[in-house]
Amino acid sequence: MRIAAESAGVVITVGSASKIFWAGLRFGWVRAPVPVIAQLAWLKVVAGLGSNVITQVVTARLLADIEASRRFIREDMERHYRNLTALLGEHLPNWT
Repeated sequence: MRIAAESAGVVITVGSASKIFWAGLRFGWVRAPVPVIAQLAWLKVVAGLGSNVITQVVTARLLADIEASRRFIREDMERHYRNLTALLGEHLPNWT
């Protein structure tokens, strides 16, 4: 079966929880017009690719409070950045 997107202006986006939360969280989604989603759902059923229910529940709970996750990730990255900057200044003081 062919997934049709003949109409001009059809936008399909794909997302992944692994990009937001952590690499081991294997859960993704597709946003598209209803006919495209219907075709994709049919293809998934035919291919026999089930989705892990526990992963779906974990992702739903994480997405429910995504702002807290974003704050945590941002603070964690800032901490790592400060650490890296301090170490570079200590071990490679002439680098800019």
